[in-house]
Amino acid sequence: LIFRLINLHIYLLLPYIFYLILKTKDNIGNNKIKFLLPGLFFISPYFRSGSLWIGSENISLIFLFASFYCYLLFLYRKNKNFYLITLNIICLSIASYLRPIYCIFSIYFFLILFKELLNINKLFQYILINLILAFPAFYYVFILGIDFISLHIAGQQFSISRFTNQFSITISILFYYSVPFLIFNYNAIIKNILKIENFLLFILYFLFLIIFFNYSINYGGGIFYRISQFLFSNNYLFIFFSGIGLVYFKITLFDKFKNNFNDIILFLTLIFLEIDTIIFHESYDILIYLIFYIMFTNKHFFEFTNNLNSKKITFLYMFSLLYYSLTIIKNFI
Repeated sequence: LIFRLINLHIYLLLPYIFYLILKTKDNIGNNKIKFLLPGLFFISPYFRSGSLWIGSENISLIFLFASFYCYLLFLYRKNKNFYLITLNIICLSIASYLRPIYCIFSIYFFLILFKELLNINKLFQYILINLILAFPAFYYVFILGIDFISLHIAGQQFSISRFTNQFSITISILFYYSVPFLIFNYNAIIKNILKIENFLLFILYFLFLIIFFNYSINYGGGIFYRISQFLFSNNYLFIFFSGIGLVYFKITLFDKFKNNFNDIILFLTLIFLEIDTIIFHESYDILIYLIFYIMFTNKHFFEFTNNLNSKKITFLYMFSLLYYSLTIIKNFI
């Protein structure tokens, strides 16, 4: 009980760091309204359970958010203080040692910071610090031969079906969290979805999933997969939403590749966040608030947060409450 009480209060750092991140962003809606966004954490069933159950995944999120906070401080300050990037690397390395898959965010930071580091002549120091902090992991895997990476991705041989399962489920989960953005920009998105090339992409993807999708595990899979199984005992509803999600992200991110390069790198990072055979909705729940509402800078996502108002905040709370209610109801079905 004592350790749970301690864990609960430590976990409160997560919405607080998110609040600090919001303070770095002057271009997010009304200054008073934007600070209601951290309140969404307390409606998240995964934040609530993570506050109660002690686990490395929960603490790792705190350090991951802290790494993004240091990165944004560096980005928006006129004086490019390298100590902020050093703190970014340290926080990310701690998050990665607690949950190894978070190390893939180092690729994102390196690609985004490359030009900035060249401008301040700190690229060599950046690489060196990363290598020093990564050395224990390399020693653990390659010298001691304790390959924890294989343990995480074991269970099935690599195949088209395995990649299809991971990609399609992740797309459906990310699309679920995109619903608020879609609803408040409905007309523009629908016009693009109905274009012939996007319609053909949807049909081809739909047929591809019918052939190769074979997720047969009794847990995980995300909300659309679970609803599809519960209502119809098949995958067709899930495949439909995953297909709509694919077209949606093509329109909002990939159609303007050059302008959205940073967002695409971050999006692909999310795709590979669950590299094992089981894809859990909870792996994305808290993280999506940071990525979609803060880090994505393309026009579609940016305009939603840039014009944040009471109507949008109310919808976000109702949307979160709906999902929270579903997680409670499923326990009685």
